[in-house]
Amino acid sequence: MPQQPMVLRVHFYHATGQQTQSLASAAHHIAYMGSVEKHELLVDAEDRTTLASAAIHARYAGERDGSLGYFGTVDAATAASHIQQARGTVWRVILSVGEADALAMGGGLTTKAGWSAAAQKAVPTMIRRLGLDLGHVEWIAAVHRHQKHEHNPHIHLLFWESGTPTRKTMKWSAQELRDVRRAWAKELYAPELAVLGEDKTTARQTAVEMVNHLLDQAQGTARGSSWEQGFLQELLVRLGQLGTQLPGHGRLAYAYMPPATKQAVQEVARWMITQDATLQAAFHRYVAQAVQFGMVHWASPGTTDWGGRDHAIKRAATEQTIRERAERDLLQRLAAPILRAAYQTAHSGAPDAASSKPQHTTYGPTASVGALVRDLQWALKKAAWEGRQAAYQQAEAAWKRQAVERQIARNMGLDIQL
Repeated sequence: MPQQPMVLRVHFYHATGQQTQSLASAAHHIAYMGSVEKHELLVDAEDRTTLASAAIHARYAGERDGSLGYFGTVDAATAASHIQQARGTVWRVILSVGEADALAMGGGLTTKAGWSAAAQKAVPTMIRRLGLDLGHVEWIAAVHRHQKHEHNPHIHLLFWESGTPTRKTMKWSAQELRDVRRAWAKELYAPELAVLGEDKTTARQTAVEMVNHLLDQAQGTARGSSWEQGFLQELLVRLGQLGTQLPGHGRLAYAYMPPATKQAVQEVARWMITQDATLQAAFHRYVAQAVQFGMVHWASPGTTDWGGRDHAIKRAATEQTIRERAERDLLQRLAAPILRAAYQTAHSGAPDAASSKPQHTTYGPTASVGALVRDLQWALKKAAWEGRQAAYQQAEAAWKRQAVERQIARNMGLDIQL
């Protein structure tokens, strides 16, 4: 999970200069992006409303102290010229990630190459999400790695439509803003998302496999194996009770079940999770990874005090929302095998909760061998999953240790090797 949220800011320039900065300001920003002297800071507010002032930011982004240089579809001089001739809106995007997060993901986002690679994928997606024609949009960007007031690597990006503009609105809708954030987060946090996604998938598969395994064991008991485990006996009773609530016709799918039946299915699933340690660990791991995955895309609306009380409250609320959504998602995935088992149990004459003593019947040789093979296969899967969990936890601990070491070095004024 990112230690700091990805910050995205959008500014607008237009030829009229009404209710926004003019194209002059956009052109001036080119120079501001690249100039060591930070030329934009020398331009007063009145000058920044003229067409002549717009190109300074584009030059600033690629030439200023700490800049790693320009990249995009046009060079700085061409960008400054084309911006002042633009007939529509020029959008300026400033996007940053936390330095600790950039380093934890291998340091790619502390380099021009890393940002350029991400931008080559994110910018086309952003342009399409805004309803623009990719073939008629030009853009230029530069990355800043260091500033006196912050260490977070960030990108300055300007883009505009060439020729007759097709988009009439300067501002982005809330949905467009969310789509653009997701497009950038997908590329900037690709290394972390890959690890989280893989671990999340593994945990989900483990949970589903464990539920299937326990259901097979319970139904094996119903067919005549021993009643040595009270858990399996109670599970069988619960399945039988659930089976009586199933509709007499229609598809046996969770989505088509009445609300009361859905609730009953979830109660069986939650009870199973509380009873089996492996299933419980997989369930909580899935939810935890889903929260980390979701928080990559999170922004704290209306909050500027990162790390402050308001930020913490909104972050906690967002995490809880993602957690609840992840729990519902996994419970629905576990519902399918539970529904099948409940139907089979209800039609096989399973004992009810009043059964005081189990009926003992011995499996034949073939059934015994089959059960042994299934148990062995499950044991191997469980061992492999636990091994992956241990490896991930070790890697996670190493990232945290490196982050602490970097912070200590920074506090002591030592040079940090990137």
